[in-house]
Amino acid sequence: MTNPQRQVASYRAIFDGVHRKRLRHVNRVIVLVAVVVLLALKTPLNAPASFLACLYQVPLLCTAFVLFKLARNATATVECLRAATVVRRVAETVASRAFVVSYVHLLTSAVFFFGTFLAQRPLLHQYAVLSKEFRKRPAVNDQWVYFWFHGGMCAAVYAAQLVVLLRHRLRFHCGVASVKPRAALFRGLAPVFVNAAVLTFVVAVVTPPAYYWARGSLYRLSWLVLALLSLDTAMPPLNIGVRNWATVSLASLLLFLSWDFVSHVYNTYATIGCLDGKATISTKSATPVETLLLGLRDVFPESQLARLTAFQELAYVASNSDPACADMRRAIYAPADRTLSVCLAILDECSLVIDEAALSVNFRTRADLDALRNLNFPIAEEIDDTTAKDSSIFGNSAKLPPAAPTPETPKTPGQEMAADPALLQNKTPASKLGVWWQLAKKHAYNFVYAAPDATYKVDGVKDIRDAIRAQKKKFLDSRAGVLFRVSLKQDAEARLPNPINCGNAIIAVAGILLHAVEEDRHNTITDQHISTVFNLLERPIRACSNYINVLPASVHLTELQRTSADHRTQLIVTVIHDMAMREFIGLCLKYNYKLNDLLLTHKAFKLAKWVIDASIAQQ
Repeated sequence: MTNPQRQVASYRAIFDGVHRKRLRHVNRVIVLVAVVVLLALKTPLNAPASFLACLYQVPLLCTAFVLFKLARNATATVECLRAATVVRRVAETVASRAFVVSYVHLLTSAVFFFGTFLAQRPLLHQYAVLSKEFRKRPAVNDQWVYFWFHGGMCAAVYAAQLVVLLRHRLRFHCGVASVKPRAALFRGLAPVFVNAAVLTFVVAVVTPPAYYWARGSLYRLSWLVLALLSLDTAMPPLNIGVRNWATVSLASLLLFLSWDFVSHVYNTYATIGCLDGKATISTKSATPVETLLLGLRDVFPESQLARLTAFQELAYVASNSDPACADMRRAIYAPADRTLSVCLAILDECSLVIDEAALSVNFRTRADLDALRNLNFPIAEEIDDTTAKDSSIFGNSAKLPPAAPTPETPKTPGQEMAADPALLQNKTPASKLGVWWQLAKKHAYNFVYAAPDATYKVDGVKDIRDAIRAQKKKFLDSRAGVLFRVSLKQDAEARLPNPINCGNAIIAVAGILLHAVEEDRHNTITDQHISTVFNLLERPIRACSNYINVLPASVHLTELQRTSADHRTQLIVTVIHDMAMREFIGLCLKYNYKLNDLLLTHKAFKLAKWVIDASIAQQ
């Protein structure tokens, strides 16, 4: 029994301590990168490698890379973007806090880096030039200003691609408890060089015209600084210089290589997982099970990495046969007190995550539903109601079947007479006006809607809608429409912004039930809980299967995607479907002896029966 009076440690506090310890390895790599970059800066410029210069230049470079690490740490996320088009993705990310924080840190980092690079060149003291024309004050060296403008462009471009391409997202895998950093550190280095080369080319091409258009405003905004430096505040002639452009492009290549490599190292150590050595993170607490439950319930945005690690740890504990995991599972099954069961609380947290994912995948807009009905898909009438009973094993969120037409109740002769307008003339003379009004409405309706020569009024609206739809499709198929397309990959990611938590929750609930047969000595898991988990796992299977088989009409498919379905196997929705199906099959085989005693929904029971029949057929 657990003492309710003792203090339960915060999972996030323990995780933050482990996370900081892991990121200390990044600081050691930063020192090594600073030394290598300093040598690379001096070699092509034939700068003297004096010991005294290195004493202050290496710390400057270390400061630049530590600022980059702080930018990654402040903007790290584990969720995908909810925007499904390129335009919306760019608009949301560039105006986000993550972009502003990244740009400020990267701009400061670029200042330190380019300052160290400038110290290797004669341009350091050539910020002013003597003009041939008479001037009271020396003019500003335009090459010197372009040098720093280029550094600012490097920071802006890198920050933009960091948040727009979601490169600040930490990549995890469902069911993977730990990653060995030494093995992962030297994998995936090719994208580092490719990305640095591409960014260098982009900045080298874009910066000169951008500087040409922005230099007027730049000089006007910095007139006070120029006046304080006793320089002429007038804008000098444009003078970028080919040699200066090539030299600063080389510096940007080294900067991008350094940032990308530090980012790669940061990702490696930040995604190690829930194991600290051979023990899980929650075992550092005196109450590991309660601490783990706190981590699952921590839904604050700043705790998303800790919460993901908690679900990762729960999946590891629920599925691993290690003795330490078995001991923790027995602690999970044990009731905490008379009114609380940690096991049931954990199942509830997992159920919330799985249900939310299933509803998100299953969602269709009204336009998507109308398109399904127009195409006469079998699931068109059962999309957005999860209470239906569908005959399909992999049906979508089911909608109640359309009610069968009720047989017309035979009317009494009196009712027939009262319903016939022609017989109203047998009533009082005052009702004749009503008779003519009913006849006029009937003929007007037939003229507009029923008459064959007037169908153009209804077909005209349909023709307009079809024309608009055709023009929209033509625009999306064009090159300009790429920015406004809802691509298949982006739509799937927008529906499952955090698929790792969903996958680990599926593994966790299935693992807890699988081991309950041998390890649950307190009968905490009852038939009702088993039925709930079976029904729970069937919902994401059904929703993901429907999404894969019948894509939403709003998703734009290329010609290759329309003719082949191979691309759908790589979607995150497919991964979640396969994972839920695998765990559902394992539960069916484990609890085959009591399937008939469980309170399953029609769809869950039919899917379980299909699994058992397929297993018998294979044997």
